[in-house]
Amino acid sequence: MAILKHSDQGSITGAIGPVTVYQSKGQSIVRKRRNIGGKPSTEKQLSRQQRIKLVVDFLRPIKEFTYAGFRDVDRAAGVSIYNVVTSELLRNAITGTYPAQEIDYKNVILSKGALKTAIGASVSAIDGELIFHWIRTAGDFNSTDRVMLMAYCPELKEAAYEISGAKRMVGTAILTLEKSWQGKYVETYISFRSEGKKISANSFYTGNLKI
Repeated sequence: MAILKHSDQGSITGAIGPVTVYQSKGQSIVRKRRNIGGKPSTEKQLSRQQRIKLVVDFLRPIKEFTYAGFRDVDRAAGVSIYNVVTSELLRNAITGTYPAQEIDYKNVILSKGALKTAIGASVSAIDGELIFHWIRTAGDFNSTDRVMLMAYCPELKEAAYEISGAKRMVGTAILTLEKSWQGKYVETYISFRSEGKKISANSFYTGNLKI
């Protein structure tokens, strides 16, 4: 049985199988629960524990981005955006078998909604910047949507992102990265958000590349 609570900030706290999730200094911390009765954890429990830790660690630097990206997704009363995103990742974005499970970045969804997804999106790295391009559709009803850009560095467990960037009609946008990312690989994503910031598009994975 899982005993969970949702804080006002949308974070999960409580017990989930063999692990406990709690908040400390604004971060979600996962730790193994004390072994009650002296029975060792089963492989299924250990696998679940590892999956949760992978997702919590991945979401830590990108909570603001996912909150904006999932803002208009339907959810049951009392269910936080954080919980919706966590469930999405646990279902669709973990690959491998215990103990070698990992995030499947190409299947990560960082935003969901009714807006048009980016068409023909691509990205390139030049001098510490990511240059995103997408096709501008003539007469696009959502031409004033704002682009959302994301870059995640698995090695550093850090993210760089833009929640309200260039308008869709522009067709290109730049995301500047920290110098410490030089020579490292990043996972990249693009999406759109309405200018009123109420509706998003499904995010699109633009690939892995070296900075």
